[in-house]
Amino acid sequence: MEHIVTTGANTLAIAAAAVISNAGATTFVNGNLRRYPPTGTVTGFLLPIGDAVNYTPVSIDFAGSVTGTGYLDAVVAVPSAAPAAASGLSQTKYVNRKWTLTNTGITGFTSYAPTFTFVSGDIQGSGTPTAFVIRNYETSAWNATTLGSALATSTSATGQTTFTDFVIGEKTELSVSTQPTNVTICSGNNTTFTAGSTSSPTPSVLWQRDAGTGAGFVNITANLDAGTTYSDFNTNTLSLTGSASGLNGYEYRAVYSNINGSVNSNTATVTVNAIPVAPSGTAIQNFCSSASPVVSDISISSGTAIQWYDAATGGNLVTSGTALLTNTHYYASQTVSGCESST
Repeated sequence: MEHIVTTGANTLAIAAAAVISNAGATTFVNGNLRRYPPTGTVTGFLLPIGDAVNYTPVSIDFAGSVTGTGYLDAVVAVPSAAPAAASGLSQTKYVNRKWTLTNTGITGFTSYAPTFTFVSGDIQGSGTPTAFVIRNYETSAWNATTLGSALATSTSATGQTTFTDFVIGEKTELSVSTQPTNVTICSGNNTTFTAGSTSSPTPSVLWQRDAGTGAGFVNITANLDAGTTYSDFNTNTLSLTGSASGLNGYEYRAVYSNINGSVNSNTATVTVNAIPVAPSGTAIQNFCSSASPVVSDISISSGTAIQWYDAATGGNLVTSGTALLTNTHYYASQTVSGCESST
């Protein structure tokens, strides 16, 4: 059964379990309240609810013209725990209230702006009211709202279209805990970039790259750039397979996102050094056995950081002091900027 209270043109319906509190200048309902808005332009539509002691109402401004003969149900509760971590709100700095609004049959409006009022004693920890935001819970998911204002004992949102549960608090910090670092590789080699975030709720990650053409950062896909294959671009570690020299100087960053927004990691640059050509020298060289020649005696006309092998490919490294063997082939490579040539 409902108790009906009529005040002027406005009608309140109070559930049987509810009671009128503070019968004086500020009268409000401790329990479930039902109220029917008028048709037309409706602003400052008050839902006077609270608990046995505190008046914590909701005021609603409807955008557009209200039609229909429906009603709003409203109730406020004092939760037994902090807001869910998935809400993106601090577990220590929040308003210890949960407002529940339900719309039955109110139509015509395009959106609405609710203002939730609380008392200073509801503020948990060292929460700063001017830093508060509103979150709502709908369809098994927490959603951010567009902040209207954040005052000492009230917080408002704009652009709301559905009626559901609402909580208030400070946002948790969204940050990058591990920054990617520059890498240097040889053309055709593989490499990775790693970043990380310990923010709550656990953010999603998307890697981006800037080719330095003026287009800025773009989202990475598997075959974004010729000469390399990208993978794991939605994880903390981005992998590049077979990176061609054309990627030299490209910049990469990770973008972390959750209900509280997004944050970019630092940028990291890939340096891709070209594979040098093989060193040159006279193909056939003669030595006197009495001179006890060693590998380092073989003359190379061009090349740096020479290394010798006993086979053209896949051979064993031969140290420079190894004695030369009669009629034996030796194969030389050179290394430039950390990249070794063929032999």
